[in-house]
Amino acid sequence: MENEPPDLVVLLADQDTRRFVGAIIDRGMERHCLPPIKLKYVIDTMKDASVVRSADRLLRPFARQPWPRVVIIWDHHGSAPGQKSPQAVEEDVRALVEGTGFPREHVLTLAIEPELEVLLGPVWESVLVRLGEIGSQPRPEITFDAHDPKKALEMAAAKAHVRLAPHVFKEFGSRVSVPALKKSTVGERLSGHLERWFPRPPAA
Repeated sequence: MENEPPDLVVLLADQDTRRFVGAIIDRGMERHCLPPIKLKYVIDTMKDASVVRSADRLLRPFARQPWPRVVIIWDHHGSAPGQKSPQAVEEDVRALVEGTGFPREHVLTLAIEPELEVLLGPVWESVLVRLGEIGSQPRPEITFDAHDPKKALEMAAAKAHVRLAPHVFKEFGSRVSVPALKKSTVGERLSGHLERWFPRPPAA
């Protein structure tokens, strides 16, 4: 029901990430890898740096029993104070959220280094194929660049005459290989926590 407390709250900085991650979680539930989960997405319109600074304020409305699980995701590039490593910033954000009362084991912080598009590296060929299918031009021939993945995706989309928007990221999350996505550190950590927090339903 609408007023029931969520099982899982996901805090992110933009709709691209929300649509991509949401599609992957939905697939997990549809394929019965995860049980039905009451989900709440919180998007901070002030973007990644604000997620890092204000995660405690943004999640405080959910800081009560029964404690939901919480995933906080942001792009490390441009959001980290000083020269802190992604791991150090993750620990800072976790400490902020724990300060509102959340149990430590209920909180997962994920700094994507450098940005969301790097997660497409293991499934890049599928991304190019999908761009060719939804665009007005054939499959683009663009090499993935792990150092500047956003630019690589923008170049590939431009070649295929695709305007990048949240619905395109939803297409990627809905179509690409989930086992391949898990090859990234972020994908492995996200899937591992979800599977521990919400075990697979027993077979009928």
